[in-house]
Amino acid sequence: MKGTDRVNFVQQLGFRDNPKVDAEAGAGFSVQVSEENLQMLDADLVVMSPIGIDAKKISTDPLFRTLPAVEQGHSVVFDDQNISQAFATNSVLSVGYAIEKVVPLFADAVK
Repeated sequence: MKGTDRVNFVQQLGFRDNPKVDAEAGAGFSVQVSEENLQMLDADLVVMSPIGIDAKKISTDPLFRTLPAVEQGHSVVFDDQNISQAFATNSVLSVGYAIEKVVPLFADAVK
């Protein structure tokens, strides 16, 4: 959600928030999306940072795979815990690691 470290990092790379997701924002740092509303996640780049769920469950989910961005290869599902933590943490030590590891993943996904 706006104002969270994850979104701030992505915005500093030049991306903008998904307005459909922002419209669902509450006080927390995430939005729950039901299977019926999964299409609201479609964007130029879809980034999934799994919390409490295996990344493969997301990346192999048949409905997730129907998102136009995912079909076109414009998605990243973090399957490396170190990368996911660096992306989420926004600390002095994690930002450099996130730039080194996350930026190339994003660049490959938006080609």
